[in-house]
Amino acid sequence: MALRTSPFYATTDLSRAFYSLKVKKSDRKYQRFIYRGSAFEFAVVMMGLRPSPAMLMRALRPIASLAMYILTFLFGDPGPQGSAIDPAFVRPGPITRHFATYGDFSSYNTALSWLRLFLDDATLTAKTETARSTGIEVFRGVARYFGFLCEEDKESDDTSAGVAKHLGVLIHHGSLISPVRVAPLSSLPETSFSELGEDTLLSLDHAPTLSLEHFTHMDALSFCGLDNLSDLSVTPRMVDSWLRQFFDPMGLWLELMLRGRLLHRKLSSVVTSPDSTVHDVALLTELVGLYRALSSVPRVPRYLSGPFFITVDASREIIAVVVCDKLGTRLFARAQVIPSARLSWTI
Repeated sequence: MALRTSPFYATTDLSRAFYSLKVKKSDRKYQRFIYRGSAFEFAVVMMGLRPSPAMLMRALRPIASLAMYILTFLFGDPGPQGSAIDPAFVRPGPITRHFATYGDFSSYNTALSWLRLFLDDATLTAKTETARSTGIEVFRGVARYFGFLCEEDKESDDTSAGVAKHLGVLIHHGSLISPVRVAPLSSLPETSFSELGEDTLLSLDHAPTLSLEHFTHMDALSFCGLDNLSDLSVTPRMVDSWLRQFFDPMGLWLELMLRGRLLHRKLSSVVTSPDSTVHDVALLTELVGLYRALSSVPRVPRYLSGPFFITVDASREIIAVVVCDKLGTRLFARAQVIPSARLSWTI
């Protein structure tokens, strides 16, 4: 996976991380994502990682896209060579600014480079043991804030003199994650991570889920957040274009999502009370058509027997989507940096 900005370039080389953690060739068939030369293939075998039901979706692509968004947001635009980058052109994030003051990084150009994603793990590299320990704690805070549980350190490789590298931190997708913790991503506080203690992290891990009464429609799809795009000169077509690239893995096609949002607005204009009756034939036809379209999509998991909820959060530079089931369990999350920020993803 590569993240490009102009004139900067940084890469997360999953193939190297795959081999650096010494996964036996005979065991690679049990990995969640199997490297096929230029891409990773999804594998059903979970290796006892206690995944949520969402992780059993065959069509789910790597969580790397969301994780890389988080890193980009927190650390800022990455740079390839610290000595070759003019800091004036690098946009640091809150964690990078923290590291620049308290960490062991020579510049915030290198802040992103020490964390590489490995399958379901995070591989951390640092110049010193202290820097690595700091990185682990910060990463645990970031991961748990966004709903991931970090297990104990899996492997440490200190063979290189003075360099601590390839420390695997196993990440589990939580089974009961409150939607509050993933929206809005754009309002992430800049100073909270230095204040997160173990008790706070544990309380976040066991955050209560929202009840159905917190959603606008308990018996239908709930689409939230797009109203905030009106002052950003963002059109539904632009939203569809951005999200279509990254949200198809779950089979919830974005054209259906946008149709649902528009239909929700139409219904809101004609339904004034729970007892209201809709007589508009065209509106009813559209409603039935949307229902049939959603129910006939072959890749939508059949275990989703109840309603599910799509929350869209957007700012001037990112747009994120979170899907939750009727119990508030987060089934899927995807974030994309808006193209105006000149960022592109390659997986």
